[in-house]
Amino acid sequence: MEPAPSVLCVDDEPEILHALQRAFRKRPYRLVVAGSGEEAIGLAKETRFDAAVLDVTMPGMSGHELMKALRRLDPEIPIVILTGRPEDSVLYRSVFLGADGFLEKPCDADTLEVQLRAVLADRRERRECLTKRWWVHAMDDGDMIEKP
Repeated sequence: MEPAPSVLCVDDEPEILHALQRAFRKRPYRLVVAGSGEEAIGLAKETRFDAAVLDVTMPGMSGHELMKALRRLDPEIPIVILTGRPEDSVLYRSVFLGADGFLEKPCDADTLEVQLRAVLADRRERRECLTKRWWVHAMDDGDMIEKP
């Protein structure tokens, strides 16, 4: 059995983080919470996460700045943006910076879980495609199979 996916959740509102922890307690995910971008970067340097859920508007480091920092540590980490400000400019900037998902606050746990499942499945598919491409390339070079 595979271990539960680890998800880094970052929000400056403690009540949001507590609600996420309660809602995901019986779901197949291991949530790790951080109250700031700086705290999240410290955690990400110690642990590799399977996905991240980031609030956009936080004091200090914004969710967009944090997304860039997390991608420097792990270019493949799926990131879901969570915002109470669903203006088009926030959505466009999130997509431009490479967000894999975008949800509006308040967001129920079922909706977030569906989004997490989708971004994690997409990450698995990308890895499988890269692995297959590597094998095909190796086979084309004649390194992996005998030529008749």
